[in-house]
Amino acid sequence: MTFFAAPPLIMALTIAGAYLCLPLVQAIWLVWSLQHIVKQNVGILLLYHGHGKGEAIVPRPLEERSQYTAACLFGLIFFHRVMLGNPPGWLWQVAIAVALALAARAAIGYLIELRSQIKAGAYLNLPALGFWIISILSLSPIAFLGDSFNESYLIPVTVHWFQYIGLNWRLVRRKYTTEASENLPFSNPARLFLGFCLFVVVGTFALMVLSTSYAAGNWQKTLFVGIILGLGHIHYFLDAFIWRFREPYQRKTVLPYLVSR
Repeated sequence: MTFFAAPPLIMALTIAGAYLCLPLVQAIWLVWSLQHIVKQNVGILLLYHGHGKGEAIVPRPLEERSQYTAACLFGLIFFHRVMLGNPPGWLWQVAIAVALALAARAAIGYLIELRSQIKAGAYLNLPALGFWIISILSLSPIAFLGDSFNESYLIPVTVHWFQYIGLNWRLVRRKYTTEASENLPFSNPARLFLGFCLFVVVGTFALMVLSTSYAAGNWQKTLFVGIILGLGHIHYFLDAFIWRFREPYQRKTVLPYLVSR
């Protein structure tokens, strides 16, 4: 039901929603994208940590809160600047100021906790700290760059894409040895992976070209936009199950090949 019944249903609902109320579907995609990108960054950051080895590790709730509050801040600025056209009003200024204060509080709290653990004798994992900083700033382009929905999201989604490719490339190279690759449709797992990535890139680019080749309001344009957003929604939905490492199956068949040896 999760992997075969849900995706077609999500695609059908997204396309129907694009015809009925495209801004609502875009808003859902916006919120889900923020959550999805942050969730992936949180998961990758966990892979950087060496638990039980004397590393200074900030408690996970604070680690997640520091990233989610930053994402909410940048998402709120994007919504005000791009989606609403930067309307004046003190209410928006107050909302952004509150979001900034919450994000700053969480980030400063993260650094204070890290410093206290280091002073107590733990060592600093510099790669983990560097990736945390990247994660905090990963959605900043949507707040300050681009004049449209697509332009603003180009940088964060592209970075997210390459992170995803890197994770899967690591998994393919480590997991699919000669014995494990016998069940694949092609004997070379790396070529199969890269070929599929190329297929996805070409297919997505073709959909984007088709969606921009029709005038606004044309039913064909709405269809292709709905398909693109639908593919994004399916990706977000399935990822919640594929990378759920608290499940025994994922912990056994995926996680060991991602963590450092």
